[in-house]
Amino acid sequence: MKALARFKKRTGRCYELAGLVMLNDPTTEQLTLIHGRVSQFENGPLTDHAWLARADGSTYDPVLNGPRPTGPGWKAQIAHRYSREEAAHLVTTHGHWGPWTTQP
Repeated sequence: MKALARFKKRTGRCYELAGLVMLNDPTTEQLTLIHGRVSQFENGPLTDHAWLARADGSTYDPVLNGPRPTGPGWKAQIAHRYSREEAAHLVTTHGHWGPWTTQP
């Protein structure tokens, strides 16, 4: 995504980077900001994470700068979905990129 082209250090910045795309990328009308939990191991621990989903079902992971991995072993639990307007309101209200609620 063009909005993130300048970022080299991405680890641990998923909420910030996903939020920046939602607020700055011209294609955000087609995106949903997702806050949830992911694991890359079949029975591994779930970690809080943020990524973007398109209407066609494809995803963008801002830490990986590409699609969120799927397939055997990769798990994702969606806790919350936000539109651009909702994300902008919550960033302004809370003063940070998220998460804005307690994850399950």
